Order: sequence, then structure tokens, then C-alpha cells
Amino acid sequence: MLCAWLATALVASAQATGTIQGRVFNPVSKEYVRDAEVRLDGTNQVTYTEGDGSFTFAGVPAGTASITVNYTGYNVVKESFTVTAGQAAVRDINLTSTATAAPAAAGKDGVVQLQAFTVSTEREGNAKAIQAQRRSMSITTSVASDIFGDVTDGNVGEFLKYLPGVDLDYVESEARGPRLGGMDSQYVGVSFDGVRSASADANRGGGTNSRATSFEGFSITAIESIEINRTTTPDSDADSPAGTINMRTKRAFDRKGRVLGYNTSLNFNAEEFTWKKTAGPRDGDSYKWKPNYSFDYAESFFNQRFGVLFSASHAHSYTEQYVVNNSYNRAPTVADPRPMVIRQIDFKDGNKTILKDAMTLTADWKVTRSLVLSLTGIYTYTEGEFWNRNFTFVAANDNANVNNGRATVGGDGLTTIVATRAPTGTVNNVATLNNGGGSSSKLTYTRTFSPKFEFKEGAWVIDGNMGYSRSVNNYEALERGWINSEGGGVPSSWIATRPHQESWEWNIRQTSGNDWFDRTSFVDTNSRSGGTRVNNDDRTWITTIWSGQLNARWAVPFLKRFPTALKFGGKWAEESRNNNNWTNWNIWSYVGPGGNTVTRNPTTGAWQNASYGNWANLGPQFISPHPFDMGTTNGLTVSNLNGQQGMPPRVNREAVLTLFRSNPEQFVHTATPEDYYTSYINNRRDFKQIVTAGYSQATIRLSPKLSILGGVRVEETENKVKEFDPLTRAQVLAAGYDVNAPGTSGGRARTLEGIKYQYESNPRVTRIASYRNYFPSIMAKYYITPNFEFQIGYNKSISRPPIDNVTGLWGIDEVNFRVSAPNPELLPEYHKKIQSRLAYYFRGRSPGQLTLDLTQVKATNFRQTFDYTAEQFGVDDPDFESYTFRTTVNSADEQTFKSMDLAYNQTLGFLPSDYLRGINFNVAFSRAYADRRRAGLSPHRVTSRLGYAYKKFNGSIGMVYRPDAPDSTTYGQYQGEQTQFDVSLNWRLNRFATFYAQIRNITGKPVRWYHTAPGVVEGEQRALRQLQEYGANWVFGVRGQF
Repeated sequence: MLCAWLATALVASAQATGTIQGRVFNPVSKEYVRDAEVRLDGTNQVTYTEGDGSFTFAGVPAGTASITVNYTGYNVVKESFTVTAGQAAVRDINLTSTATAAPAAAGKDGVVQLQAFTVSTEREGNAKAIQAQRRSMSITTSVASDIFGDVTDGNVGEFLKYLPGVDLDYVESEARGPRLGGMDSQYVGVSFDGVRSASADANRGGGTNSRATSFEGFSITAIESIEINRTTTPDSDADSPAGTINMRTKRAFDRKGRVLGYNTSLNFNAEEFTWKKTAGPRDGDSYKWKPNYSFDYAESFFNQRFGVLFSASHAHSYTEQYVVNNSYNRAPTVADPRPMVIRQIDFKDGNKTILKDAMTLTADWKVTRSLVLSLTGIYTYTEGEFWNRNFTFVAANDNANVNNGRATVGGDGLTTIVATRAPTGTVNNVATLNNGGGSSSKLTYTRTFSPKFEFKEGAWVIDGNMGYSRSVNNYEALERGWINSEGGGVPSSWIATRPHQESWEWNIRQTSGNDWFDRTSFVDTNSRSGGTRVNNDDRTWITTIWSGQLNARWAVPFLKRFPTALKFGGKWAEESRNNNNWTNWNIWSYVGPGGNTVTRNPTTGAWQNASYGNWANLGPQFISPHPFDMGTTNGLTVSNLNGQQGMPPRVNREAVLTLFRSNPEQFVHTATPEDYYTSYINNRRDFKQIVTAGYSQATIRLSPKLSILGGVRVEETENKVKEFDPLTRAQVLAAGYDVNAPGTSGGRARTLEGIKYQYESNPRVTRIASYRNYFPSIMAKYYITPNFEFQIGYNKSISRPPIDNVTGLWGIDEVNFRVSAPNPELLPEYHKKIQSRLAYYFRGRSPGQLTLDLTQVKATNFRQTFDYTAEQFGVDDPDFESYTFRTTVNSADEQTFKSMDLAYNQTLGFLPSDYLRGINFNVAFSRAYADRRRAGLSPHRVTSRLGYAYKKFNGSIGMVYRPDAPDSTTYGQYQGEQTQFDVSLNWRLNRFATFYAQIRNITGKPVRWYHTAPGVVEGEQRALRQLQEYGANWVFGVRGQF
């Protein structure tokens, strides 16, 4: 009876009501307006425009109705409609900017005549960001691409770093991943248009950061805006405790007609600011300026029913990477009470080029009035070619051994280092100049495809999507035309001095040993990799994500007084990771004239070096013409025994590879059975995760001032890991293969055939584990005044365990009868988050906002090491009955994160002069706290940006400040204060072209890390631990639209 009554009521309601539909358009920017607030006057109903500017009110009583359209920085628009029962009243609405001298008036023909004004990208960007935030029930920070303009190298980090609460993890000069609210990057999810993007990065390893997203796998080409969600609603994935970063792609439906855009530029590095060829980064000369270009095409057809956008970009940059690294022993003894002693000084000349090609295709088709089909395709190729050339001056071992430890270092140990090398014996036998570093190319291919649909009918919106994202990351050297590295060292005495303990300017003088400036002085007697070797960097990580999602939203038609929307749906996602590292297996010995000699190892059967050659024996073409230097840092001055200043020579890595390719018969593979085990057995990871989720949520507008969203999400996680099922040592012995002693190399087989028999005889086993979690969420938004909001939200989330903790090879210790094993049944961390925001939004001629965010996250179920018996661990193999099984388990430990973000940004249109109204200013102060020391957690952070636009000119200067911050859990070890300035300048040449210049890190200030002596307050009596200097990046270009 109830269902019949509801059906009758709904039919009657539909017969007496109609629909209001429309689109909101900005004639000045020529864009349809997303997120404009549209109110149905006289009711409690509010909606927001979609990406194509459209809005709909269903179930509007027949007769006269009016709406009010609000959009920050634009005049309020009121429109009246005559609603006919069963029909749709349709109208397009144009906005007029408050930046004009007065509201525009309609002429006799009813056409609105807009007064001309200078379009400020900052002003438009602020308006978009504010509207996106006001629409969301989640606590969101939004930034439109209009605000920060072009990021020439496409790195998302350069786009995000000015936002409140956002910090970045860097790998040398490159922003690698995001932090939110002080929480590590593995707690942050990244997506495109709501679809999770795959990320593969072999450099992150399989530990804590193995699930973190790396920026290098994608570009911000064709990105319309980025939104950061700090609270999680039930319709979102629940594995991002810190929050999510979602990038919205541009769509053709955003604009009218056809748009052609172009951008071309040149990139320079301040360390090599020249048109001429100079040495490096390879073993020769090259141009250091790099071209960049992009092209965009967007058009809508068939009366805005079909739209397509295509974007392609090529970004290329050169960066110097100079590093000085002082290694300290910080354990004073009675015999050597010096608080800190430098035992090693390392210098790196590490030039790097980054190339990024990206393509984006989006298409949208309005099949019917109710049905829209969409497709997004994104492809990114990134190549980071780095040439690390290192010289390491070793003085002592990192211990208290009186023969070769810290006590053997002469001088004060901080500003004067005296390294003494005895000709023979076991005393003072460490001092050496070592040659190191490696050259590789890091290649990342990422592709994402996502078809979507959206169906609207009456009070219902049903949408869904499928997603496929695959990221492949591999390192290679030989394939690119060079060997990875060369070794060797010169046993010798030396003295190093610097002006003071915070200085990086070292003067090092050789006092004994063979001449540093003669390449033949460098020797390496390793039986596997010494002498004239060839090696490769060979790592490949692959991450693939398949997903499907279906959602339904119902605006309950009979709750007009308390507008209510019910939303429910489900998602399935499968993520697989196939990680391999074959580097150890890629090793050869040159045995031609001037090279090594080799012999068979009678035990392992592997080739090994018997005598050692030197690449310098082959001629001067094998000495690199690229001299080692430390650029403008003045970091290293070297003198040899004769008092001559210069630099030690290095091997020409390209010449060696040329020989390797042309004369393969002169090279012998010297990898050992242990190398095979490491490369193909121990390093292999085959992991699959399947998440099935369902959710339901309701959004209720209790009054014009108060809205509430609440709901719950359920996720079922299943892990499938493929692992080797090795034979025991006893079984290998029984088969006749020679094995190591129980305490050596895990008692494994000694020969290649034996290793393969031990680990590859049995098929790999699949271990399966699963867990289920519930994630309640509740959020409220209250309008204190129309422009003053308070938001608060609470949600639960998880962080799934690192890959290496759930899969990997058992390590069997037959001496101590212990097995070290991963734990596929390891559960995730549990997080409870509460966040609030106070926000005041400025309207009229001066759009902007003032916000205060407070966040607290309590996390439990962290990981710890624990020992089990075989029975407790679930192993019934009698060979392991007496063994202890050591694995990772969850702990009851609780950790707390807290953060505060205070931010202000505004276009100062209220100022009295036209010369001043184009000023835009933003500043943000962020405070982050954890109840224990965490690496990389900056206690506070200040970002600021001052922009100015007047007529044809538009420019800005930005600043990021970070104070001293720990870079490890060791007290006294931290990264020093850093302030970076970026500048952007634009001059509109004509309606089709704008000249621009961008300078990143214009001061070129280096990054520094420090040590504080034991027992001293951190920051006091500090000594420089590491310096990294990259130089400023300058970009000059022209862009425009047709």
C-alpha cells in the first residue's frame, strides 16, 4: 500500500510540475561556467552548474518561477521562467563581471553589451577555486590552472607547492610526490577525473613508500583544475588518510566553438646559460638549452552535442646537480672524544635532463537530452637521463676500531681531515680516493583510459565509468648508449680543509700514493666487477589498475522542504604490481688487449677476474673529455702529489659501450649464481590486490544555512601474492648439488644449475589473504552569513601495508634456525580523521577567501617485527618444525598527526586606481605536528604569491619557505631552512600571442642538510652534512590561442 501511495503521489506531482534547465556562460572568457550557484527562489533548493555550464531543477510547480545565479567576482543574475506542466523551460544565462565599471545593460534588441576590461587570469582562477570549494560538502582546496599558468616541464608538484597544507618530497631537483597535512606521500591518493592513476617507480623500493604516487608518471597538460580533498566521502576510495588530489581535464564542452592553442619555449639552466655547446651531460659536448612546445585543439559540433579536445606537449629541461656529502661518525669514545668526525667526503657532478611527452584526448557526446557518453585518454612518456660522476675521499671506516676507525682520522675532524694510508698492513689501510657514480636513463610510460556515461532523468542521475591505467618504469644504460658505471680507487693519503664547519668549499691535497691525475692509478681488484668491467642498470616495475564504478543519485522529490539527495553505488578495482630488478646479473669483463683476464671458479662455475686491466690502457679515447667540475659552488679544489691543481680523470662511458657492441667476443659474463638468485628470485615481486566496495550516503539541506552529508562505505580487500616455493637445503643436497654452509648465503646452492633446481623446480604458490573494513563519514556545512562558512567532517580510512611486507622470498637461517618471512595477512593501518574549516569569501570586484583549517588524524595498527613458532605461523612442514618464524605483524601503537592551515588570497579590485586593481595576493601558513619524529615533516611552512595584471602585462613572484626539518628519525640530523622564489612575467603581443618568461628558484640558493653533535640541542653547533645545488631554471616562450 505504501509503494502504491508513493507511486500515486509521484505521478500526481509529475503531472503538476515542470523542469527548469539552463546553461551559464562567461562571454569574456568564452567559457561555460562550472560550479555557479543557482537557487530556485522561494524554496530551499540549490544546485550548481556542471562542467558544461548546465543546471536543472526538476519538479518545479507550474506557473511563474525565478532563479538567482551567484558566481564569485560576477554580478548576481536573476531570471524568471514560465513553467509548463510536463515541459522544460530552457534558457542560457550570461554572466557579467564586477570588474567592469558598472553592470552592463541590455540594448533594445535584448542583447547584453559588455564593457571591456582586462581579463586577469588570477582573478578568474580565484573565482573558479572559490566556487568549487563552496559547492563541495567535503573540505576541499581547489586551484584553477589560470592562477599559476603554464608549468613548462609539466610537473604537478610545481603547480601544487603554493597551496596551503601541501608539501613535496624531492629527489634532488625534481618534485617526486605530495604530502598533505604533514602526512607522508603514501597516504595521498592521485586521480584524473576521479579515476585512479597507476604509478610505478623502482626508485621508491618496496618499503614504506612503495604505494606512493610519483609525479613523473604524468603531466598536467590539458588540466583545467586540481582539487585537493582533505576529508573523504563514502563515494570515494578509503585508502588515502591524508586526502586525495584529483586533476580535472579540460573538455570541449567548457567552451563555445573551436579553440586552437599553442605554446613554444626554450629552457635554460643558470649554471649553463649559453647558446653554445658545453661539456656534458654525456661524455661530449651538447646544447644545454632545450625546446618545449605544446598544441591544443578543442571543438564542439552538432549544436554543442559532440565535443572533442586533443592536447599534445613536449617538455625538455637540463639541470645541473652538484652534491657535496660529508659522512660523520657521531659516536665519541674515551680514546677519541671528538663529538663528530668526518670519515668520508663525497662529491657529485650529476647533470640531468628530463624529457616529458604527453597526449590527452577527451570526447563527450550528448546522445540524448538525458544521456552523455565521455571518453578520456591520457598518455605520458618521461625520460630522466642522469649522469652521476662521483669522487669519494675515504679517511676511515665508520666504527671505533683503533686500526681503521674514527680515531685514525687526524685533524679536528670537522674543518681539517688528515687521512693517512700505510703502504702495507692492517693499520691505517683505509684512506682512498674512490671513483663512483652511475649513468642511467629512467623511463616511465603511463597510459590511462576511462570511458564514462551519465544518465539524467527527472530526479535521477546514474553514472558510471571504467578505468584502465598502466605505468611502466624501467632503468637502462646499455640500451641508451653507455655503461652504467666504472669503479676503481687510488689508495693514498690526503689532507682536506675548509673555512668552517658549515662550509662546503673543500680544498683536498694528496700526500701519498700514486698520482690522482693518472687514470692508471685507479685500481679495482673485485673478482666479479673489478678492472675493465661493463655493467647495466636494469630495473622494471609495472603497475596496472583495472576498475569499474556505478553510482546512482536520487533527489527525493517529496522532501522539498528539506532537499535530500540519496547516493549509492559500488566499485571494483584490481591493482597488480610486477616488480623486477635484474641489475646484478648485468655484469661483463673486458678481456681484450689492455683488459682483464678471467678464469672459471671451480666451485660456482662462474667466470671471475684473475688479473685486472685499466680502461686507460686502451688509449686516450677511453678517457672522458667531460671534466669533473662542481660549477659555481666552488665545492672542490684538488691538488695531486706534485701540488698541481686539476681534477682526476674519468672513463668515457660511451666509448666503452661502443667497444662492447662492436667486439662482443672480447667480453665475458662474470655474474655469479648469487647474482642470479638476487636478480631473478629474491628481487621479484608479483602482487595483485582486488578491492570490492559499496557505499550509500545522503545529503540533506536542513535549512538555508545548514547541510549535512552522512554515509558509510564498505571495502573488501583481497591480496594475491605469487611466491617461490623453494626446496630445502637437504633436498638440494640429496639431488647432488653443492650447497653453501648453513650460515653462508642462507645455505643456498652454489651453482647456477643448483639455484634453478632449488627455486624453480616447484611452481610458484599463490598466497591469498583478505580483510573487510567499514568507513563511516559525516560532514556538515553551516553558513554563518552568506559569505562566511563553517565546515566540519569526520571519516575513517586505511593505509594498506607496503608491498615488501606482504610478499617476497623467505630467508632461511639454518644456523639460528630462523625464517624471515613476509606476511600476506598483514592488515592495514587504521586512521580516524576530524577536520574543520572556517572560510570567509570575498565577493564583488575583489574575489578571494580567508580560510582556517584544523585537522587531527589518529592512526593505529602500525607494523612491528614478531617471532612465531612454525605451528603458530601455519607451517606444517616437518623440516621447519624447530624453526622460529620472524615476520611483520600489526601493533597496538597509536600515532597522532595534527595540522593547521591559515590562508588568504584575494584580487584587490577595491583599490582606488586602475593601476592597482590588478594586484592579486595570496599567503598561506601551515603548521604540522606528529607525536613522534618523522622524516620530512616540516613543522611549519609559508607560501606567498604576489601577482599583478594591467592591460597587456601580467606577472607574479612566488615564495616558498620551509624551516629546519628532520630528514630522519635520528635526532640532530635535519634539512636546513630553505626559501625559494619563482617569477613569472607575461606580455600580450596581440590577441593571438603572449610572450612570457618564467624563472624557477631565481636566487639559485642551494639546499643544505646538517648534523648536530650528540648531546647538543638540534640546530646548535651544526656542521654541514650535505649540499645540493641545481641552478635556476629560465624559460622564455610565446603562447596563444586562435
